[in-house]
Amino acid sequence: MRVVTNYTEVEWSNLSAWSLSESPAKKLLIPIWTIDSVFDAIIAVLAFIFNVAVLAAIATRRSLTNAPFSVYQMHLTLVNALYVVIHDPLHIISVVDGVWWMGDALCDLYQYAVHVICAATTHTHMLISISRIWAVMFPFSYRRRHSTTLALAFCTGMWIYLNALLLPRNVLDWLYYRLPLLEYGCVTNFVAFMLNATVLSVIFTQRSLRSKPFSVYQMHLTLVNVLCVLLHDPLHIMAVVDGIWWMGDISCNIYQYSVHIIWPATTHTHLLISVNRIWAMLFPFSYRRVHSATVAVVLCLVMWLYLHALLLPRNILDALYYRRPVLENGCNMNVAPQRTLSIVLQFICFDMPAIIIIGSYPYVFLKHLSHRAGSTTKVKKTESRNCVPVNTNLISPMAAPTSITGREEKDVAKASTSPIKTGRQTHGFLVLSLLTVSVLICWAPLLTYYSILQFVSFDVSLLLKSANILYNLQLVTDPVILVFAQSSLRNACGQKLRRYHR
Repeated sequence: MRVVTNYTEVEWSNLSAWSLSESPAKKLLIPIWTIDSVFDAIIAVLAFIFNVAVLAAIATRRSLTNAPFSVYQMHLTLVNALYVVIHDPLHIISVVDGVWWMGDALCDLYQYAVHVICAATTHTHMLISISRIWAVMFPFSYRRRHSTTLALAFCTGMWIYLNALLLPRNVLDWLYYRLPLLEYGCVTNFVAFMLNATVLSVIFTQRSLRSKPFSVYQMHLTLVNVLCVLLHDPLHIMAVVDGIWWMGDISCNIYQYSVHIIWPATTHTHLLISVNRIWAMLFPFSYRRVHSATVAVVLCLVMWLYLHALLLPRNILDALYYRRPVLENGCNMNVAPQRTLSIVLQFICFDMPAIIIIGSYPYVFLKHLSHRAGSTTKVKKTESRNCVPVNTNLISPMAAPTSITGREEKDVAKASTSPIKTGRQTHGFLVLSLLTVSVLICWAPLLTYYSILQFVSFDVSLLLKSANILYNLQLVTDPVILVFAQSSLRNACGQKLRRYHR
């Protein structure tokens, strides 16, 4: 049986076909029933019928259920029935189809049946053997102590013992070691689509949010993430699961466009946010006077023109002259004829944005600290300037302050209690900080891997899988960061969710 969690080492950018020794029907996932699979199905049906019949016969006869030994018999038939119902259908389907397409939850259930329920059958046989040994060696103790309650306690203790020993390994495998399902995006991309689409709709429908210049970058980031999920991920998942690119050259062109243009658009949108913060820190007066929602839209459009001018010609040349047949070699860009261009574009369009984002953050952080320190000093000076001491010796006793009107009293009270405004409060720095950390964690490993691969040929499958998982998780972390770091957006999302629940 081949399971997707370990059937091949397919890279996300190398969707090659499976072994040529496999039949075309198996490559196209056409179910093939062999003698073994038919025999397994017959045995599973017979085992289910026999075990359920025996279990029902014992359970419906009071004279049988009262016997302690019948507890072990019912337990054995029940465990056998559970194993047949949970394990055998999943096993037969995966053998017939040749690939595990049923997702991670059913894989967890299958692994539980293999490692825990299967062990329960052997341990139930062991309980029966121990029961017989006890009855033969110590007959008086067996008759005096052994009862139905004790047999149930033995069976329950056996399950606790097996789960305590075997379940932690299954949990660790699910959490840390079973990589490919997240790598292929079966869960991550659905969550990414829902989160990004929700944040995009909330910002777009709230006039108070979409009128802000910084919101343009947020909407652009979530929109690009949605495009990645819609154009790249379905084609990628089908190619990996099927093991062959059967969707033709047009869909391959769309896939290559999403890989080499839309994916870099996400990194460049992060770069625009970083440049936006640097502009605000270095030239605050120019930023407040020039920057607007229109300027933000223009910058996003210029970014798209820049990416198309640099990256689209290589895609066109590959599609017209260099691409090998996709049915045999998969939807892969033939890098060899354009090796020098690929190295230059890898640095300019993929590596350089991440380098600028991470490298410029320390400067932005220091400027932010100095700005906050300057604002605090300014507040203290303003407070000390307003607290002017009054020289009571210059006031004549005859000039009593009896002419102060009620309006003047209100003005004085308002001036003494009103807070001093130190500038507009924004969340741009917090958003930039969290996005920079996410870029460092999620993007840096994969970008480093492919940058080194341009010069040194090596294959570290586990590193590549882990880097792909982190790279895909960026689609999920972006909307979470935007909502978490901004109270206005967080409140708007909460109101939208509450409206749906009513």
